[in-house]
Amino acid sequence: NELSTQISAVDDMLKPSGDLMLKPVPAPRYYQPAEPVVLLDCDELKYPSRYGGVDRSGNLLSCRLSDRILKSVDVHGNCIDASQFRSLALPEPNGLPHSDLCSSLIIEACLLNTQLAAVLTGTGEDDLRGDLKKLLAGDDQSTYQVSGDVPSIVGMNWWQGNPWLPIFLRWNAEIIPLLPTSRDHRLVDYAAEFFKENFDINQ
Repeated sequence: NELSTQISAVDDMLKPSGDLMLKPVPAPRYYQPAEPVVLLDCDELKYPSRYGGVDRSGNLLSCRLSDRILKSVDVHGNCIDASQFRSLALPEPNGLPHSDLCSSLIIEACLLNTQLAAVLTGTGEDDLRGDLKKLLAGDDQSTYQVSGDVPSIVGMNWWQGNPWLPIFLRWNAEIIPLLPTSRDHRLVDYAAEFFKENFDINQ
């Protein structure tokens, strides 16, 4: 790769000196943000809709091989094939890694969309939604027959509109100090010897 080529080139430049060589060292630690941060705090701010129910194998997220992604769905004898949504695949070429797999997952989402299935098959969406939940959970149902393995319900959910935070990560952080950090409502620093005695710092 490009990095290995650059390292080899520098090594060749240093060889004539006889006493110089490249040496890997730890990268600088990420201790300061490089981008501006906006903190939002209000009663109306809620967690985005994500995650689903209990998977057929318990609470674990079941994984599938790429060749087991759904290729077709049969609803009461009406076949919905992946080819019907081929126009939704990512345009080629795009330079993205695993773009064909991404396209397959986009099309699979369409195959499992109960609104689309209701229009294409004339089946009531409420009935489709109920039986799809059973299918994803591994329970018995009589509506769906699929070609492939359905995704894990742990990673799925029904959206009522678009999620409010589609491009944000939301974190909950809890700090558990090794030593007390406050006394009489005032912050207390760690003793300097604590770090010297317990940590080695590369300089």
